[in-house]
Formats: sequence, structure tokens, C-alpha cells
Amino acid sequence: MVWRVGVAVVVLAVVCPLASSADQWRGWRGVEREGRSESPDGPLHWSPTMNIVWQTEIPGEGYSSPIVTEDAVYLTTAREVLRFDRIGLAMRVALVCGCALLMGLGAWLIVARARREEQAGSLIALTVAAYLVATMSALTLFGEGVLDFDRAIERAWLAGCVVGTMALLLVGFTGQWNRRGWLVTGIGLVVFGVLVAVTVPYPNEAFSDGLLSAKTGFMGVVMLPPMLLGLVLIGIGMGDTLAGALLRRMPIAVVCVAAAGLVAVVLMEERHTATTLSVGEPYVPVAKWWVVAGAIMLLGLALWVRRRWDGAPWANVAVVAIGAATLLVVTMSPVEHLMVWSNFLAYQIGKPEVSPMLGWWGAGAVALVGLASALAAAMWRHGGGPNERARTTLVATALAVAALNYAYARYVPKGPIVERSIVSVARADGSVNWISKGLAARRGMMHSDNSPATPTPVTDGERIYAWFGTPGLLCVDLDGKWVWRRTDLPFEARHGTSTSPILCGDAVIILSESDVGGYLVAVDRESGDELWRTERDEPIHEYAGNCRTPCVMEIGGMRTIVVWGYTDISGYDPATGQRLWRHEVGKQGDMNNPVTSIVSDEQHLYLAGPRSTIALARDRLPGDETPIVWETPTMDGAQCASPVLAEGLLFAVSDVGSAFCLDAATGEELWVHTFGGQTYASPVLVGGWLYFTDTAGCTNVVAAGPSFEVMATNDLDELTHASIAPVAGRFYMRTESRLYCIAEPQ
Repeated sequence: MVWRVGVAVVVLAVVCPLASSADQWRGWRGVEREGRSESPDGPLHWSPTMNIVWQTEIPGEGYSSPIVTEDAVYLTTAREVLRFDRIGLAMRVALVCGCALLMGLGAWLIVARARREEQAGSLIALTVAAYLVATMSALTLFGEGVLDFDRAIERAWLAGCVVGTMALLLVGFTGQWNRRGWLVTGIGLVVFGVLVAVTVPYPNEAFSDGLLSAKTGFMGVVMLPPMLLGLVLIGIGMGDTLAGALLRRMPIAVVCVAAAGLVAVVLMEERHTATTLSVGEPYVPVAKWWVVAGAIMLLGLALWVRRRWDGAPWANVAVVAIGAATLLVVTMSPVEHLMVWSNFLAYQIGKPEVSPMLGWWGAGAVALVGLASALAAAMWRHGGGPNERARTTLVATALAVAALNYAYARYVPKGPIVERSIVSVARADGSVNWISKGLAARRGMMHSDNSPATPTPVTDGERIYAWFGTPGLLCVDLDGKWVWRRTDLPFEARHGTSTSPILCGDAVIILSESDVGGYLVAVDRESGDELWRTERDEPIHEYAGNCRTPCVMEIGGMRTIVVWGYTDISGYDPATGQRLWRHEVGKQGDMNNPVTSIVSDEQHLYLAGPRSTIALARDRLPGDETPIVWETPTMDGAQCASPVLAEGLLFAVSDVGSAFCLDAATGEELWVHTFGGQTYASPVLVGGWLYFTDTAGCTNVVAAGPSFEVMATNDLDELTHASIAPVAGRFYMRTESRLYCIAEPQ
């Protein structure tokens, strides 16, 4: 081992990163090419039926960009191998059974009592109870997909809190509605609110932005309702006393102040982040205005019918059922429209997915039980009301479902087990050569626009190296056989990782900065042994970590690994990992999602951020003098897509598809054009053309010049996050499910 490290030290100090030959693309953005192809031309026009040399289905999920050698194209993928582990499966089955019992008992008891009631106040309570049963069950069965638990643990915590609050309210609304019942329910809600506050995820981060922030407002929206509702019910239970009157009115004032503050915060966040937040496909509200109006009119009709038929049992049941449905629509509609109105909130909600717990078979079983219970309740003809034992069973079921749901949502690991692998595709005809044995681990927490296999692999012509974050760093040979793996390189951030590995001499270099800390590590390419590891004591983005791929270049006459962190740019010795120099460059925008990579020319390094783009003098980096040559504000700056340089011009594109061109010497903005599509893929330069690809698979070809000119627009009409690999006049382009080889006839 000693002699190997010694040789590595010598080699690392003098050897450049592997440069690709003209017909290869061996790593992220072509290794040192930084998105520029050496080929003088590339395809200008294509479509799903035109200029497609071949296309290949890629199994699994992954957004890594393809890399290309003489004979093959390589990319990564993640395939599901186990949907549920034993604990997760057992809790899901228990929750599905609990929801079925809750819906059956709830329908029976509520319908039975509604048939007997004559007072309007009692019908209102029953309507609320029906609404609570339906909403509790829906949140339990569908919450994981709609709220995207994998994206952030706060979402699961939120769902657990809401279901728990509703269960406690259900206890009160299915009771006898006396003072003692409201008092006990109110105390239970206050205690639950305290429990919610104590178990908040990441307490050090939850309120880190201060009292007047969207984050604190979100936490308050979750924690305050059970406490405030509890105080109101305690006040009702205390009757006409002074303390009771104060408790009933105090929450109203708190809600008004909190609502005003939350709206102000959302407006402030909206104003400062609307142009850079990537929201993907706009969410379309289900509860449209005419649905709300129709539900209210139908409820009015039901009330008229009940009055006309003098409180007939069937009319009471109709009022309760229609009232619960109306209440659901009326509460859902403002939330949905707020998501559409607020870009910030739309970004936070992500992409709701209606995926029931245990799949549609489980949902079908619950629906059948619920329908059978409703039919049984409708046919019930017993003269007396539902007995206390049945009510006690309903209450116990509701509380059990709430407790189990909270435990599942807050503490049970989510997501399936997936195997992350490397795929080899024949460059000649697109046939799959092999899919390597992969690294099996849970899918993990990540942004809804990320995947378990997003980092782009890199090859030295003898082996392929792929990093997947916490699951590990995998090395296989050109036949797909394992050479080695390392599972001690963790990265844990709620948005997942996208940092690609790079090569430097005889080492694979990995940058990892996340909730588990920041470090830069060098691993021997041949053996997988760790050569050195340097801890980075630098600020880290609390949601996304740092997903910027480092680079290797000559700085001050010395080969240097350059790392652009959240707020710093630093240089490291490739032989030892020792930090050589550091400069503070700022966040370039408070909402900065650190993904874009550095580009450079002989004089400067360019850092493109969401709020500004800066140029750094290479010769000043080793010293103490500020290296910033110029800084240009960019309202729609680069956030995920890395820029590209061409003939003294810097081209970049924002997440929301706003492309711009700056003079690399002065930072002067020469043109700006908004394509309008969400964009994650980095642009590539081929000859005199730039290719900008959005997530819908539409690629705009633009002249690489000081004035904006569109040459062509091509649409594959498939979800596309990966960057194009342009090699020898052909494009290798990965979409959500396919790998395309694109070329125009010669």
C-alpha cells in the first residue's frame, strides 16, 4: 500500500485528467471540454421519426448523462428490487385495514344517527364527523404519493399531524356533545400539539431563517392548529365563564395574525424567487370554481328537500353526505388555487401523485368495505340509535389509525429498495451489451425531479466509475464485472445527489457536501483504496447539499482540484488533498441550488449562479487578493444547467428556460431569450451552434454568437433531464426511458 500511494503521489502531481479523443465523451460534459464538442458539426433537425439512427429502451430510472467510448455508450440506472420491507409492509397492511374499519364504522354510525336527528346543530356535527372520517382515510391511504414523503421528512410529519388532529376532533364530533366531552377533546388536542412541536424534524433547521420566514410559517401552520382548536374546545367545555370566553376568542386573534403574517411571507418569497424557481408542469386544480359552486348549490337543494319533507330520515342522510362532500371541496379549493397562484408554494408541493398505499388493490379493498358498510347502514331499520360500544370502537379505531399513521409517516423509512447499476449500450446499433450487478439500497429522500441514478459516470478506457451517494461508488470493467466498490462515501440531502465523479491521475475524485458533512476524497482507480480524504468546514445548502462537480485545472503553475462550494471557491493539492487557497464568492442568490459547474478559459473561471454570474482571474486565485474581475446580476441565472464558453462568449440557461449570453471579457449582457420550458440539461456547443434542451425533450438550436438567432427547434416529446453527449457528428441523448442516437444523413 505504501509504494502504491507513493507512485500515486508522483503521478497525481504531474498527470493531467484523462483527455478524451475526438470521437469519445468520457465523463461529465466531456471531461475537460466543458460541454464543447471537437466535432465541427452535428445534427440540426430531428424528431421521433426523423434522423434517429437507433433508440434503446433503458430499464429502470435514472437521469445521468451518457458517456461515450470507441465502442459503447454508458449510463446509470436504478431498478426496483423490493417494494416494501417487512416493517413497512406490516404497517401499511395495518393502516389499510384500519382505514377500512374506520370508514365502515363511521358510515354506519353517522348514517344511523343522522336518520334519527331532528336538530340542525346535530346534523352539522355529523357532517363534520363524516368529513373527518373521509379526509383521515384519504390522507392515510394517498398522502405518501400526494405529499411526496420521499422528498422531505417534513411532509410525512405534516400528514401525521393532520391525521392526528382530525382523529381527536372526530372523538368530539361523534360524542354526545356535552361540556365534558369538549373539554376532554380540547385537552387531548393541546397535548397532541405539544407532541407535534417536540417531534418536529430537524429542529435546528426548522426555525433557522427567523420568525418571519416561509420555513417558520410552515412549521407554525402544522403545530398551531391542534393547540388552537384545543383551546377553543376547552373554552366551550368551560361554558360561560370568563376563562371560557377568553379561550374561545383568543385562537381567532392568533389565527388572524398568523394568517396575515403567512400571506406576507409568501408574497415576499414569491417576489424574490418567482423567476428562478423551477416548477415544472403547472398544477391544475381539481376543485375548480364551478365544482365549488355546484357543491354549494347541491347542499342548498338538499337542505330545502329536508325542510320540504319535514326532516325525513333519508333527507337527513343526504344532507350529511352532501355536506361532507361540500366541506371537502370548499377546504381543498383554496389550497389548490394558492398553489397555482404562488410559484413558491407550487415549487414546494412538487408533483402530486395519486398512488394509494398497497396500490390500487389495497384501495379497492378499502372501497369495497366502505361501500358494504354504507349499504348496511342505509338498510338499517332498528328503532334505537347506535350503541355506545360501536361508538367506542370507532373512536379507538380513529385514534389507532392516527397513532399508527404518525409513527409510519415520521419514523419508518420510505421508498422501495432499488439496485443502482451501470448500463452498456453498443455504439453501433444500440443493443444493450450488459447491465452490471448494482448497489442495492433504499431509493432514499430526493427532489421529485431527481432520481437515484443522476450523477454521470466517468471512464478511463479500462474501467467505468459511478457514484450514487450513500449507496456507494461502483467500479466495473468493460465487461460489466465488478472490480471494487466503496460504501463509505455518504451523501444525505433531501434533494438527493447529482455530483459526478471526476478522474485525476490515478484517482477518482468525489465531492460530497450534505447533512452528514462535507468532504473531498480521492480513491485509487485500480484498487478502490482511499488515498486521502479532506474535510471541508464550509457552509452547506440545508436542503440540497452541494451538487457541483469539481474540476481539475492548472492554477499558478500547479495542477489543482478546484471546488466551487456553497459560498467558497477553493483549490486542493491532487496528491495530498491539502487545501492550497480559498476565496469567498457568496451564494449568488439566496435560493441558490448548488448544481452548476465551473467553466474556464486561459484567463478566467466563470461561476454562473441564479442571481449573478462572476468571473475570477486564474492568476489571482493562489494569492490573497480578491480574484473577482466582474460580476453581472442575472435575474434568471443558471441554477442546475452548467454554462458553456464559445469564442469569448458565455452562454447559460436558467431552470425556467431563460437563456442569456454574456461577454466573457466584461460581463456585459448581449442578449436574453426565454424559451419557456423547464430546463435541467446543460447546453452543449457543436461547431457554431448551441443546443438547449428542456425537460419536455424540446431542443432549441441557437447560433453561438453575440446576437440571438434560432436555427432550429426539435422535439422528442419525452421527459429529458440529461445533457447531450455530442460525438463525431452524432448526438447521444437520454430521455426518461430511452437512449437515442441522432444523426443527419451524410
